[in-house]
Amino acid sequence: LIGCDLSVWSETRNPQRYAFSLAVSERLIARIPKEKSPVVEFVQSSTRKHVLSRRSDMLQRISIAQRLGLAFTGAVLVLLTVAGVSLSSNRSGARALEHMVEIANDQAIGTRAAHALGMLRLQVKNYLLSNAEVDISAFDDRRADFEQALAEANGAFQNAERRALLGKINMAYEGYLDAWGEVLEVISRRNTLRQSTVPQAAEQLGDATSVMVAELPRVAEEEARAILKEAGAVGRLAQQVADSRGRLALARFEDPAANLSARVERLVGSYLVADKTISAPMLAALDALRAALVEVDALNGRRDTAVLDGLDRIGPEINALFDDIVAGLDRERRALSQQTDASLDQAMQATILATLIGLLGAVSMALLITRSIVGPLNRLQRRLADIAEGEGDLTARVPIEGRDELAALSTSFNAFVEKIQALVREVQAAAEMVASASTQIATASEQTSRGMHDQSVQIEQIATAIE
Repeated sequence: LIGCDLSVWSETRNPQRYAFSLAVSERLIARIPKEKSPVVEFVQSSTRKHVLSRRSDMLQRISIAQRLGLAFTGAVLVLLTVAGVSLSSNRSGARALEHMVEIANDQAIGTRAAHALGMLRLQVKNYLLSNAEVDISAFDDRRADFEQALAEANGAFQNAERRALLGKINMAYEGYLDAWGEVLEVISRRNTLRQSTVPQAAEQLGDATSVMVAELPRVAEEEARAILKEAGAVGRLAQQVADSRGRLALARFEDPAANLSARVERLVGSYLVADKTISAPMLAALDALRAALVEVDALNGRRDTAVLDGLDRIGPEINALFDDIVAGLDRERRALSQQTDASLDQAMQATILATLIGLLGAVSMALLITRSIVGPLNRLQRRLADIAEGEGDLTARVPIEGRDELAALSTSFNAFVEKIQALVREVQAAAEMVASASTQIATASEQTSRGMHDQSVQIEQIATAIE
């Protein structure tokens, strides 16, 4: 049944009947045990031959030029496929490279900003140590550098995580500037007290002490000189305390000042001094000096608070945020590097796979096209060789397959052989007629020869009889 259906398809080209027969044959063959009988092998070989003949017949329905064009188109498609895969890989690599460059730029910007912040904090430390105006000018320069780097980072960073960290840095930097402003204000007020108020108060203390000593009686002259000397020492100590930057320095002033005040009060309260009010200006000057030093100490406390709770706290926080940015960039760079390596490997594999598939398709197409062209040519050549070198069988014909140039050539050749065959038949008929006529002429000649021989015998007999 399968053979009949395949034969029907070969004659009628009914694809539905052929597909049905092929499916039935495949299902039957799948159920047959491994030990194949000759019938099964014949069915399998017939099926394969019909499949191959169908593919070859599909190619022979088009011309050779179209087949060559199809082969060229296939080759171009293979090249375009490989080029497309390579271009896609190159684009992926280019995007990864652009991202790597962006990360490198962001990392450089973050590093510059962190360095500028470090220099800014260093300049703050220098000013806290020196309290010099030149360090304030240097701080302004460092501040300008850091703000420029920060503005560059604000314009360059596009990643959401980095921009969020940068927003925290901006907020922290505003707090840092507020603390710096507090420190500047406190130190400016402290310098005013240290350079003006305290020296004036110490000078007033000395003057008031001199006036008080001058009004004391001579019997208290020795004690007056000691008080005057002690007041001078307290004034100098007050200047030292004012120049000191620590809060513990005020304790150094309290005891000498209290001793001086108690000594004056004892002297004035004794019987040696009649006027009890002569010490009032001196004690008022001492209280003013003490108040100035207390204010200096309070300003030192405000400064320490602004430095410890502001500058020394916010600065490391900003550094930590920059470290987070740099660490995030490092992680992103490593992840991108791994992703790029994996993408390049995948692209290389895809390119190799596309190349292999393209080559396989091109080779298959080339084999099919070559077979569709060379097969009919070989059959035509063998047929011509049989006619030329064999017994000259003019009844043989070249099979016509397809609608291409070779089919047209086979048709023309068959027509030519058919004409030669007809001519040979005519020549053969004429030769047979000539042979028949020759036979008749030979028979007539033989009869004539016999008649002449008989006449010659009769003449000899007559001649003998006459003699």
